[in-house]
Amino acid sequence: MCPVIAVFLGWALLHESTSILNIIAMVVILAGAALMVTSLGKHNYHKFKNEKEGSYLNNIGIIN
Repeated sequence: MCPVIAVFLGWALLHESTSILNIIAMVVILAGAALMVTSLGKHNYHKFKNEKEGSYLNNIGIIN
């Protein structure tokens, strides 16, 4: 995310030029960050949910 912010601030504040390659690179960086955030969030939620259900079933004596 930092390279994307740096390029944007350079363009906005210092009037630096950006190329199509810079824009493509920013899209790839943002897409990768979005994939990591969304996939890790779902994975951790399901892991927590399964652990919670497992401990509940263990506490009531269904799972030993």
